[in-house]
Amino acid sequence: MLSPDFFLLTDYPVCKLNTLVKDILLLLEKSNYSHIPVVNMDEIWIGNINTEDIYTADEESSIQDVMYDLDKFYLLESSNLNPFDFFDLFSQCDTNMIPLLDEEGRIKGVYNREYLLNEWSKTLFFEERGTTFVIEKGYEDYSFSEISQIIESNNAKVIGLMLLSNNNYRAQMLVKTNSVNTKTILDDLRRYGYDIVSSLSEDTHINDLKERTEYLNKYLNI
Repeated sequence: MLSPDFFLLTDYPVCKLNTLVKDILLLLEKSNYSHIPVVNMDEIWIGNINTEDIYTADEESSIQDVMYDLDKFYLLESSNLNPFDFFDLFSQCDTNMIPLLDEEGRIKGVYNREYLLNEWSKTLFFEERGTTFVIEKGYEDYSFSEISQIIESNNAKVIGLMLLSNNNYRAQMLVKTNSVNTKTILDDLRRYGYDIVSSLSEDTHINDLKERTEYLNKYLNI
């Protein structure tokens, strides 16, 4: 797994208490941050200001005049960080920026959601050639280990598994394999109670059923 430092941005906008709103607006023209870190005169982080508060403020005001309610989300440099846990934090904090602090409260850099997504899209899950399909099963019934076992028992390799959604107690999962024995894998997944949501050229099960139904209808109409 890539180190969290790989995703850390060290070039980012930051406000001091005496920074003027008009100066921050110039920085925001070059970025789409939902929040900006605020530091005191000793460069110690004191919170994150929502950029909406900046956009609606008088341009001649200082940040200290408009920081009515600073948000306090952050990550510590000493934490055991998993880069892909960051997406949960972005959602929980309703932000696209999370500062990383050292033990003294100084900012080491920030994590940006769009940058993380862009770098994640370059991983093997997306770049490795293979076959992808979406399957569905009851949220309490699906198992990643079961899915992997079905795929590998057919001499195929799992490139990636991703939980896409959980609606009405039904979980949808994106599966990517190395394109070996795809039809057999899909048939086995059906036998284990998984519905195949996506349509694949390799998956002829539905087409076979349609052809048989059409043949039966012709026979009955003779």
